[in-house]
Amino acid sequence: MAETSAIPFIHNKEAATEKDADFAHFWNYSTIHDAANATDVCTTEGQFILKHLAYTDNTLNLNSLVEVCDKEGNKYNAADYGLAFEFNLIDYLLKDNAEQSTNQKEFATISEEGVISSRSRNGEALNRDAIGREPLVQVILRNTANKEVVDVRYFKIAWTSERVNKDLGELIATFTPNNKFACNTSYVGIVGTAEMNDKIYTVAKQNGISKEEFHELYKLDGNVYASLDAAKAGTPAVTTLGTIQEVPAAGSVTTFNLQWDIANIQLTKEEYDAGKAVRTVYGRYIRKSDDAETYTFKIVLTLTVDKMAFVAGYIQTYWNTADLTTSNINKAFQVNPALTDDAVYGISKFYDCQLIADMLKGYNKNSGITEVVDLVSNADDAEFQFDEARVKVLLGNEWSVRLNGTILYKNNVKAAEINGSIIRLYEETPSVGAHSFATSAAQELLGKNVPVKLVATNCANITVELDHFLVNFINPLAMTLDEVKESFKDLLTGGSTISVEKIATITETFGLKRTVWADGKEFEPANKLVQWYNVGGVTWDLTNATTNLKKQGESIVISPDVKASKWSDFKDKYVLEATPSEAGAKSLTFKNNSGAHIQQAFQIAVPVYVNTKWSPTLADPEMTIVVLTVNSGETK
Repeated sequence: MAETSAIPFIHNKEAATEKDADFAHFWNYSTIHDAANATDVCTTEGQFILKHLAYTDNTLNLNSLVEVCDKEGNKYNAADYGLAFEFNLIDYLLKDNAEQSTNQKEFATISEEGVISSRSRNGEALNRDAIGREPLVQVILRNTANKEVVDVRYFKIAWTSERVNKDLGELIATFTPNNKFACNTSYVGIVGTAEMNDKIYTVAKQNGISKEEFHELYKLDGNVYASLDAAKAGTPAVTTLGTIQEVPAAGSVTTFNLQWDIANIQLTKEEYDAGKAVRTVYGRYIRKSDDAETYTFKIVLTLTVDKMAFVAGYIQTYWNTADLTTSNINKAFQVNPALTDDAVYGISKFYDCQLIADMLKGYNKNSGITEVVDLVSNADDAEFQFDEARVKVLLGNEWSVRLNGTILYKNNVKAAEINGSIIRLYEETPSVGAHSFATSAAQELLGKNVPVKLVATNCANITVELDHFLVNFINPLAMTLDEVKESFKDLLTGGSTISVEKIATITETFGLKRTVWADGKEFEPANKLVQWYNVGGVTWDLTNATTNLKKQGESIVISPDVKASKWSDFKDKYVLEATPSEAGAKSLTFKNNSGAHIQQAFQIAVPVYVNTKWSPTLADPEMTIVVLTVNSGETK
């Protein structure tokens, strides 16, 4: 070599540096061929294989594997220095079975150009007989001028039917912080020294391998995979399963463990229901000299999942039943009107009655309850919602739930709302000194059972329904009507007048059931109950009155049915007037304008109700109409 004094050596092109194990310059003969004689069986089966090639159509130009170096990191073009490579097959005997040995040389052919291909023992090219054979290749670096041998090295080629992989199965790891699911938690799994020895080194190759030799020959793939097939193929890699790396064992620099880092497990609803989350990652070791030879393995992380649960009890006095269990979906929590001495919703705070309640009042717990989430365990949040699945069943198809279960509507009219643990029938925000007005939909819920549920959510945004019940909004007031014993008389100048001022009595339906209205006036002005419930006078709905008079052709007959005809059908003959008006009437007057006196008594039925805030047509359930009698006048 005229241009350099460096000594040329054969170099493996796939070795990154000169210090890459001993395969940077392949191997010497005695290392690979450890038998005393060429005719003796070697014990190096499965070792020193540079390439695994499919026997069928995978030929290899051996020149692509070699180059010239000076062992100082410098590479040279062999032809520029009058050097050339020569490849030969060498006798190499392995035990074929218990009876005989087989010369691996018989299963390969190398052309003059240095291309190796498989063959059978009888010389047939690309034959299955070559599968599993390991021909030993001698590579010689010669001086082309004088045929002098400059360097000689050795390696093996192995014929396969496909890529070579051995699955090591599951490697058991110890995880920190523990094996319990938690959001935003990073889990670190360590495959320890004993597991590495038992599951990797002991089963690698055929009869085991030392840890030092294993790590000299194989490197850990930098990727992780979601399946065994992906790991065997080396694609596709994934990023959702974290990373696997080799780490020194505690107190050692030569013993390696495997460390799997995975963060932010995304829990599914199915895993939550099962109470277990399993994540499996696949990794592999690759032979440094031939990436077709691999060892695959998997590591499994199994996490237990704590389920959300209802952990509170019930305060029985707030419920309508002794069957106070989460399975009883028809237990009812009653919402009373806010009392006048209530510091939050009473008359000292607002001008009129609110139908509102804190549903937390119905529950108890040893540690106390201040917010909805206190009712459950293992949840990040909990809330009461209207139970949309039951709303239409119990209330009708016109009813719907909106805004994440917090608003109840009838058609497009807001009826009720939930804010935290507070449930209320909807009205404009009340203010001191003025009446607020409930919506028509809210007024319809008086006396009704409205379905509500307790919904819990954990950090994985999984929701479960933990309690179901009904909320009953009681009607604050009840009305009773006395019978009108007076009757109208016909043939009285100016008409016949009767007093109806004292017919109605209105009382509360809860608590002390105080009287609000009686004898035609506010019962006790000092307690402000009329103001609190916004009670108006008694209304005599003359517009919708009926009578047992009935037109029959040109005649008028008397029917036994007091609703036989509309009273207005006879307005050209008879008149019924309220004084001072229909709303708040104190007296009623009957006038006969027909010009003929009445021969027989007949009846008039008048709907009677009271205007209040929550029941605009508060009625006596036993007497929704008051029947008045018109008697004939005396004649001579």
